[in-house]
Amino acid sequence: MFSRTDDLKIGTFVGEDSLGNKYYQDDNLMMGRNRWVIYHPRYGVDYEGSLVPPEWFGWLHHKTDQPPTKVAPVSYGWLSGHQENVTGTEEAYTPYTTTKPKIEAWVPPKKS
Repeated sequence: MFSRTDDLKIGTFVGEDSLGNKYYQDDNLMMGRNRWVIYHPRYGVDYEGSLVPPEWFGWLHHKTDQPPTKVAPVSYGWLSGHQENVTGTEEAYTPYTTTKPKIEAWVPPKKS
């Protein structure tokens, strides 16, 4: 369990997002490993990257040095809200086709 959640890391608490995930930083560690997220306990071990909102994703990946708790992210009216990955659930997108199939399925004859 320690290898998945990095419970042995010690760092400074930076902030918390709307989903309850907590973000930490330790500048004594090498760049790229000095920022991390501890997911909310409700996710257990079923957490994944899409549970990190975009503003925190940018901070985690060093796109900005200021966390969203200090500098608010830019908000545009045309942006939709953050949604976690729904692949494998009933809410997942399922494409459909409007073209006629090239091969028609065989229908067995009815017995009379």
